[in-house]
Amino acid sequence: MPTSLQTLTAVTKEVYEGKLRKQFNDETVLLRRIQRNGGGSTITNTVGGKYVTFPIRVKRNAGLSYRAEEIALAPAGQQGYAAVQVRLKYGYGRFKITGQVMELAETNYQAFSSMLDEEMDGLKDDLVKDENRITYGNLDNGVVATLNDTATAAAHVVDNTQYLDDGMVVDVLIKSSGAATGGGTALTIVSVNHATKTVTFNSSIGPTATRGRKPPIPWPRCARQNTGRRSRGSTMSTAIVTSSAAARR
Repeated sequence: MPTSLQTLTAVTKEVYEGKLRKQFNDETVLLRRIQRNGGGSTITNTVGGKYVTFPIRVKRNAGLSYRAEEIALAPAGQQGYAAVQVRLKYGYGRFKITGQVMELAETNYQAFSSMLDEEMDGLKDDLVKDENRITYGNLDNGVVATLNDTATAAAHVVDNTQYLDDGMVVDVLIKSSGAATGGGTALTIVSVNHATKTVTFNSSIGPTATRGRKPPIPWPRCARQNTGRRSRGSTMSTAIVTSSAAARR
């Protein structure tokens, strides 16, 4: 019998190449532009008390005119100024790691990378990425997606899967009131199909009973990233997936 790869299975090696490679987008374009605007004048580390007050310019000088020779100029104008107060917001990230992982998945011969460093650096990147999402809007209720169906099921079609990820913990709420839906608290997203915009949760969710209506009206719902507190609902008549971890620099 000739020697072949099949007969050498017990002695051939597996080749492991390089470092960990991310398979998702970590760009934070809007947040980076805000930080860079005006040479960093929009960012401050001097904070405390209730809020931070920024002076802003809100009005241009209207004393402009285009005249022929010896024609009176327009009245003099001036810049307009105001003070804006930005209340402090707080964002947190957590991870948990065992002592065994810290000791046994640290050096090059043990793992591709130090798992402690990967978890810490990854969490910082994730927090900044979420700040970038928050910067685009929905600061009050943390909307990240909208559900428009009335089904009681684990899988639902949403309007946008951009901010949804496997493993994310969310609440599904009535958007008009912020009330919880049937089974829609602290749900874990099991899978996200970006092609069909279908999100599958770890359990079924359904509409709550609507007093005075038989049968119940279609239930506008929202799912938000679960942080242990409920966020205020909006006045829109559609269901939403929201994140309540809103924070602003």
